[in-house]
Amino acid sequence: MTSAALALAGVTGLILGCSGKQPGTEREPSLRESIVAQIGKAPCSSSSVCRTIGLGVKPCGGPRQYLIYSTAATDSVRLAREVARYNEAEANRNRQEGLVSDCRALVRPQVSCISGRCAATAGTQ
Repeated sequence: MTSAALALAGVTGLILGCSGKQPGTEREPSLRESIVAQIGKAPCSSSSVCRTIGLGVKPCGGPRQYLIYSTAATDSVRLAREVARYNEAEANRNRQEGLVSDCRALVRPQVSCISGRCAATAGTQ
């Protein structure tokens, strides 16, 4: 390679490096975004398909929040696997960073099919 070609390659690499993007790469969705996308609008035709799953881990224990989903529209096994990965990563981060929380326990919401969507019933949030 000539010195001019090497200089051009170096400048191109510097520009690409400074832009934060590498050629041909797009931002991949985070695991949390993937989980939320799987749940979508949680459509239902009866309350029997409505479920909850704890997402996140408070440093004192217990979930940070409950997500409501529909077994009619969500692969429950895949969802549980990804939520477990997310929760494990958050628990590890809590330990490594010595994080603390309010230690308030969340109550798992009661859910039912309301207007075609799985949702928490009144007074359970």
